[in-house]
Amino acid sequence: MSQVIEALQDTWLKKDFQHNADQLDVNQKIKVLKGKCYPVTTYDEKVPETDRGGHFEVTLAYEAGTWYIFAEHWLLPWQRLTVAASTVIPEWNEVNWHDYSAPVSKYFNVGEVTNMSKERIPTDTNIKKNIIKVARCMDEIREWWGGPLAVNSWYRPPHVNARIGSRAPNHPGGYAVDFRPLSGGTIWELQKRFKSEWYDTGRWNGGFGLGAQKGFIHIDLRHRRIWDY
Repeated sequence: MSQVIEALQDTWLKKDFQHNADQLDVNQKIKVLKGKCYPVTTYDEKVPETDRGGHFEVTLAYEAGTWYIFAEHWLLPWQRLTVAASTVIPEWNEVNWHDYSAPVSKYFNVGEVTNMSKERIPTDTNIKKNIIKVARCMDEIREWWGGPLAVNSWYRPPHVNARIGSRAPNHPGGYAVDFRPLSGGTIWELQKRFKSEWYDTGRWNGGFGLGAQKGFIHIDLRHRRIWDY
């Protein structure tokens, strides 16, 4: 069953993630206007630690081919799965991990944790606990920001992590999230404010990756550190 991606602004479908659209031949790109939707059969992020950062590989339905999209320009399938804020904050063993709409915290759900992919459903107890722990941090960030946050990538089992080219343990451990704002300001504003109001003040003591230029901000629950992508 296909799912749908929607353009949040005028953008492109590209055959080559390594070049901007203006560097590609006409047969290597398709101009897409804001609001245009495409059904997709498969999708996978490209690891943010490389120049492919921020891009997803999507296979369009109806044999329309495989393309690359810059995630910040699109509403991805699991980001469309909006549910009312949960009044009951679940523990790790109270979550129905096979229900994409099931809450893992006040504002986030299983679909966002797993990118709505069965192969990403966690089975390890410690990983489930880590997901819940970082989800509660994401709730705090969301309330501080004052608007919804879109998850680009959360839990990635080791085989998925390897497939997209990453060797970092953060996402396979369930305690890392790549995200961006859906409203309330730009990703650059969110990154700047999070640094000054959270990281610089010591409110955030985990990892903080400055990936705004690639369409995401990274946080994780390892030790305190900051870096540019």
